Amino acid sequence: MEDKDQRQGKIIDNLRNDIEQIKFENQQLKELFSKCEVAIQSLRTTIYDSEYKTKMDETNVSDFEYPNAISFAENMKYSMDMSNVRDNATKQLPLTNRLIKRSANRPTITGRDSKIHTVGTRHAGTDLVAFFATLSIHATNLGVGQNVKFDNIITNVGSAYNQHVGAFAAPVSGVYVFMSTLLSYPGHNEHFKLVRNGNIICYMFVGGLGGGATYDTSAGSFVLFLNKGDVIAVQNVDPGENLYGDSYSYFSGFLLKEFEQDPSIVG
Repeated sequence: MEDKDQRQGKIIDNLRNDIEQIKFENQQLKELFSKCEVAIQSLRTTIYDSEYKTKMDETNVSDFEYPNAISFAENMKYSMDMSNVRDNATKQLPLTNRLIKRSANRPTITGRDSKIHTVGTRHAGTDLVAFFATLSIHATNLGVGQNVKFDNIITNVGSAYNQHVGAFAAPVSGVYVFMSTLLSYPGHNEHFKLVRNGNIICYMFVGGLGGGATYDTSAGSFVLFLNKGDVIAVQNVDPGENLYGDSYSYFSGFLLKEFEQDPSIVG
């Protein structure tokens, strides 16, 4: 009788151990499932964003604007839908598809009126371009025509400025405003130039001569129309020159207004 009780006790203990093991494995499966669910949601978000960007490209981003028939409330709902998609990949984008479909069916403007077309009524944030970068270390022994690489990025909305190259590439056509302040290396007279696609726009001079640790600054602002893909940079002029860093020299710019074509050449 005692042996039977002992066997039953062992069986019960084994069952309890099995149950605990099953509970443990079940918990692990739940955690794994949660991780998989997060990964799936992330993939869905990526797919939705890719599909949206593809459709935007097909309808020509530079021509995209909200039809007048869409109300303010619908615009707000559109913004909320896009936010929810990023937070929860299981949500759909019916309003986005409707906007794209309406935009694709919008009549194309032809003739003289099509020469200048701004995109001021587009969804906020789609045409924001702005950057600000400083020179964190001294630029020494610069070569002729070498870009000044303002390496310390403070702002880079739109990711159009490349600190590794020291150049800004226009993501869209339009009017841009650029600003630069340069501090001379002590005891150096230095010449720099603002270039577009390697062509000189203007020069900047900083004179640091005068005996002792003499410094000088030069600052300027520049308003330019750029075609999509145009490259803007600040370049050194004289061989072997230096430029003071420590964030005393900096370069910035932003998109003032997007245009399809330079308005100054429209007859």
